[in-house]
Amino acid sequence: MKIFLNNSLYRLFITSATFGYAGRTLFDIAFIIYATNLPNPELAMSIVSIATTFPYIISFILGYFSDKTSEKYDALLTTRFYQFLLFILLSLVCVFGVTWWVFAVLVLVNVISDILGGYNGYLSMSITTRLVEKNELSSALAFRSSIYNIISLGGKAVGVLILGLVSYNYSYFGLLNSALFFIAFFILKSNRGHFKNKIGSYEIVKKNTDVISINRFFRDTFHNIKKLKKIKKIYSFVLLFSCVNLYSAGMHALFLVIIVKSENLVFGNVAYTVTLLELVEIISMVLGGIYQLEIYKDMTLKNNVIIEMLIFIIYILNIIYLQNKYILLILIIIIGYLAGISNPKLDALILQSVPEENQTSIFSIFSTLITLTVPIGTVIILFISNVFSVNVALYVLLILLLILTIYSLKLKEK
Repeated sequence: MKIFLNNSLYRLFITSATFGYAGRTLFDIAFIIYATNLPNPELAMSIVSIATTFPYIISFILGYFSDKTSEKYDALLTTRFYQFLLFILLSLVCVFGVTWWVFAVLVLVNVISDILGGYNGYLSMSITTRLVEKNELSSALAFRSSIYNIISLGGKAVGVLILGLVSYNYSYFGLLNSALFFIAFFILKSNRGHFKNKIGSYEIVKKNTDVISINRFFRDTFHNIKKLKKIKKIYSFVLLFSCVNLYSAGMHALFLVIIVKSENLVFGNVAYTVTLLELVEIISMVLGGIYQLEIYKDMTLKNNVIIEMLIFIIYILNIIYLQNKYILLILIIIIGYLAGISNPKLDALILQSVPEENQTSIFSIFSTLITLTVPIGTVIILFISNVFSVNVALYVLLILLLILTIYSLKLKEK
């Protein structure tokens, strides 16, 4: 919060990013509700799932092109304006009501907007490194993460409320989204001179040809992976966090199976329990990003992760042996709080340890690895659960955590 109040350019930049992220988040729930009103809602929802996942799968490509962009601020301005135009188009198309062809346009708009949003995210990350001092980078990223978590937390509820107020008129809702993107664009455009003086241009290392070909893309990508592997302290944490995310994805999927069968872990009903626990975890992550206890402020990322591993282990042991829902709730609060601290620390570690010309490419490779662990973790754990039993799956996760804890103890940050 301190850096937001004291750094005027960072404050303007985050304000613009907030409006842009709100535009993306609000439309997500409208997209889902629109799909449920089609003649074949199951097919429509499957398409929604694929459409919303695709931009994350190609995340590393977006990071690559971000690294190859010298005028990052101008590129950010341009993409914000394109997002504004896309939702103007969407609002015009939605006049024709709920039909499959309109839905096809919505899917296309959503995919393009999310791709632009992902590209914006990497551009913004590089720009942030020049807006704040090096020792403030972790706090700056943590504050941004907390703002995004708050929007994610309330975005769906606000989206449903607004849709109700406009009588489920998707055309009006599209205009609201376009207005949010225009405000994000206007803030950046009206302060372009100040930002450009602070940020400047980014030097791009050019090799052989200025044309970005597919062969060059893959060559550069493999080169960045090799470069990532050479930076031992980064590579070790990337592997660790990828495995932790694999655990989290598997545990989340398995937990949904467990609470259907175990009344001891349920608060009221299954739907209320899932909503409550997700709400508590997100709020805890926001608190972790905004306010850190003194004991955690100077704690190394390594020690932070080790504590997380131990909490995860207690979490599984509680499910296996105690099945106490109140202990579960307390553990989720702690897990969310620690994640709110450790995630920005890892982001800052990567950005501070990688050459500027490769920052977003390497960061996007990390993001892609994290994204890919979600379907892998989910499929593997649910397969074990169905073929053997839920307990076997829990013990597999427990063994994974013990291995990761031992691995964490051997990590070096310097």
